[in-house]
Order: sequence, then C-alpha cells, then structure tokens
Amino acid sequence: MTRNLFLCAALAAATTAGCAVKLNGKTFGTGGGGSTSSGGGAPAARTDGPTSTVIAPGGGDADAPPANARAVAFEEAKTRKPPAQPADPWAAVEGDQPKVFRAPRYYFHSETKNDCTAAHDHCLQPHVWFLEQTAAMKDLYRTFAVATYGGIDPADEYDDELWDGWGRSVGMSDDRVTAYRTVPATKRHLVKGALAISQPYPATSPQSESDASGGWVGGTVESIDWAAGKLRLVGHREVYWISATRVVVLVYAPGGKVEIKGKLGKGELAVKPTEVIQPKVDQGSVADPWAEVGKDGQPKEPTDAVKLETTRSVTCDAAHDHCLRPWVWFVEEHRGARPSRFKSGEMHAVFDVDNLVPHGSKDAAYRTVPVAPEQVKEGMHVFFLDGLPDSESDANSDYWMFGDVSEVQVEAGVFKVKGSDRHYPLDTVRAPVLMWFPGEKAEKYE
Repeated sequence: MTRNLFLCAALAAATTAGCAVKLNGKTFGTGGGGSTSSGGGAPAARTDGPTSTVIAPGGGDADAPPANARAVAFEEAKTRKPPAQPADPWAAVEGDQPKVFRAPRYYFHSETKNDCTAAHDHCLQPHVWFLEQTAAMKDLYRTFAVATYGGIDPADEYDDELWDGWGRSVGMSDDRVTAYRTVPATKRHLVKGALAISQPYPATSPQSESDASGGWVGGTVESIDWAAGKLRLVGHREVYWISATRVVVLVYAPGGKVEIKGKLGKGELAVKPTEVIQPKVDQGSVADPWAEVGKDGQPKEPTDAVKLETTRSVTCDAAHDHCLRPWVWFVEEHRGARPSRFKSGEMHAVFDVDNLVPHGSKDAAYRTVPVAPEQVKEGMHVFFLDGLPDSESDANSDYWMFGDVSEVQVEAGVFKVKGSDRHYPLDTVRAPVLMWFPGEKAEKYE
C-alpha cells in the first residue's frame, strides 16, 4: 500500500538543493523545487548533503530522465505564467482525502517578477496546501509552509518520514502536521474569527512564484478595515494587506478526513475572479486641518482606535502627510513639539491610540500642513524632523522640532532655524495653519 506524505513545495530562501522548512523553531517538510536563480531542485533524494539530483515521489533511478531534463525544466520555470484565476479548493481533494500530486522529476520555482495578485491566486500552483506544526495551532502568531501531497514508493523504507531541503530525514511523521487549503480573501470568506494566512506587511502580494512559496504567517482575524484594505490578527502587532491574504477553507489532519473550516457550504468555497481584492493604488493625501474643529470652535474628539503601524507601508513624505494621523495636533514643549490627540477636553501626548498622556498644561496646540520646499520662507514658524519618519508610529509618537526659519537653500534641499547652525531637510517641513488655546476657540494662525 502506498503511503502518502505532504512534501514542502519550496520556500523563498531556497538553497542549491531546495529549502528547509522551519515552523515555530522546528524543521520539517521537503522542498518540491528550487528557484530559478539557485539552480536547485526538489530534494527528495537521500544523501548526506546538498544535491542537485532530484527524485520525485514514486520515481526511481531505473526510469531516469533525459540528460537535459533538468536544464529544460529550469528554462521552463522562467517563462511559466501565473494561474489565470483562483483555484477551486476542492481541486486538491479526492473523496475525503488530499489528492496525490505526482511532482515532475525536476521542478523549479520561477523568480521572474509577475502579477501574483489574488486575481492570479498569488502565483500558487492549484494543488498546494499550507502546512503547520499541529502543536502550534493554539499559538497566536503562526507560520506556514507551502506544501503538496505526494506519494512515496511503497518499497521505500523511509516512507513514514518527512525530508528537509538536503534530502535528509528529520524524523517527523506526518501526524505531527496539519494541512489547509486556502482561497484569496474576499468579503464572503474574510470574517472575524476566520483563520487567515498572509504575506508579511507591507507586501501587498507576492512578487513571484518563488516569493509565494514561503514567508506566510497567520492567525485568527480580529478586525477588518475594508476601506483601508487592511486586517488585524489577534495577538499580532502589525496589520496585513487584505490583498496579500488567504483564508483557510479546508483542513486535513493526517489519519482523518478533509473537512470544511468556516460557515460556508461545500459549493460556496471557490472564489470567483470578480470577488478578489486587488492591491490598493497608493494615493497620498493631506488632511484638512479644519476638519478636526467643531462648529463650536473646539477640537473634536476622534474615535480612531486603529493602533499605529510600526512598519513602513508608504514613504512618509509630504504627499502622505508625513504619515500623521488626520487628528494630530502639535503641542510645543521644552524638548520639542509633541504630536497630540484631543480627549476629554484636553490635549494628550500620543504614544499610541490607546496610550495617551495628558499634557496637563494650557499651552497652545497647532494644526499643520506640509510646506513645499520653494514655499518655505525666512521668518516662518515651522515643525520639522532630521529626516522623513520611518513609520506611522515614528511620525505620531516621537518629538518633532520647531523653530523660526533663518535661512533656506532650496537647491540643496535644506534650511536653518534661528539659534542653530545645523541644516535640516526641507521635505520634512510643516507649517501651522490654525491654533487653539484651552478655553478659547480655534483660530487661523497668522
């Protein structure tokens, strides 16, 4: 009787012999291929070290391929096109068991940059599963390997083991892993409580087939912001792009049966091309400074509860309002100008949206806008930094500098402020357009 095993297709960090799969600190799985830049192949051959020989599941040396087969496969990978549309998750199921995929003897993951958006199933082959260590299923931060379900020759004495990227047994039988079939996130599939698997932020999608073969992380969906195109997972500090996310719809534990995960019916799991979420077009915008002032002339209390991002998703330049949240006011202190948020009748220093500290002073607060380099003039009161913020968190929770402009060198892109001989970058300059004193109404800054 043939025993079937999950075989790792490949990870992005492929070596000349394929890839070693590491999940939660433990290595398991085998590589189903190399990358077109490394020249490696699927490492199912038993050796004591890296090898360029590839023996596919169920194969043997007796039916060795032509001498140029490896080179042909390598060249074919370079021109392989992404899937035309998302695969039906049931395409990798036969009856109530995973369908056996007989891998080509030589297989390479293309590193050619391609359209690997959800419309093209993130450049995943239609037979792949996502694999994780069963013991890690209760973790909040989970890692997954891309895998295929392959057959091992019944006469093979090693048929109950998985293999690492160098063709060496790692001694982990397949009852130690759980496998999942996924589909690109859609409004039907992506719901609170679902198990989602994503490319790490700020990736909006994989960039190639090789890129899609590894790096996936996931967890339980906590919240979804369809307008922003992002989601949060329980226990994860960072957000993820919906466009780079897949949702688990089928689950298989070796020895059991393939089962539906979630509330959708058997015929509702497949994704239509019209349902996929494409990457958002980067459209920078600058907040209206008066939008945070009520009709009574007082600052509005924002309801924003989305935590500040610590990873850069866009360049925090003037076109993106320096990554400041729309509700930010600046309050000048002796150490610098502090990004602040209005709450309970007073300004609070921002460390995060749920970590605010009252200023406890009657100092003025300012609403600002970016200033084009050629519009920065001597005598202007400005707020600025040593360089563009690295992230939204940096922009909204760190001190900014402030001062009056004493010199401008537009061609060099720098300026000086009174009391300092240092040059500062013009592309960080913001100018106040309105101010508010506690107990008074906000008014135009002049």
